[in-house]
Amino acid sequence: LTINCRIIPGETIESVLDRLRKIVDDERIHIEPSGAAFASNPSKVSSTDSFGFKAIQKTAQQIFPKGVIAPALAIVGTDSRHYEDLAKDTYRFMPLQMTLKDLRRIHGIDERIGIEDYKKLIHFYYLLVQNSCY
Repeated sequence: LTINCRIIPGETIESVLDRLRKIVDDERIHIEPSGAAFASNPSKVSSTDSFGFKAIQKTAQQIFPKGVIAPALAIVGTDSRHYEDLAKDTYRFMPLQMTLKDLRRIHGIDERIGIEDYKKLIHFYYLLVQNSCY
């Protein structure tokens, strides 16, 4: 049996394993993490007062003027976990307006974004670089 646990900030792999062992409460059942390459504790919470967040926020408002720019909890695995020792803050931001149909295609057979969305994404990163220059 495999259980895919998405660990929230404040918890650890070990605290989740301890909780599962207490719930199962059967010494005949061995609970251990699998897929060590993907196992990681939750990312630290990044600051919303940082230069990086402000640059993302400013750029997002330029691209999506009617949008509300606010932090959210992302309970997904990203490569950003590999950069936590290199950067004080890491942000997982996807400059796309996705429909429910788009969201259902993520990691699917027909995963894609539209050409106009792709152009907007490129423009976002172009502006982000400009907005990040002092």
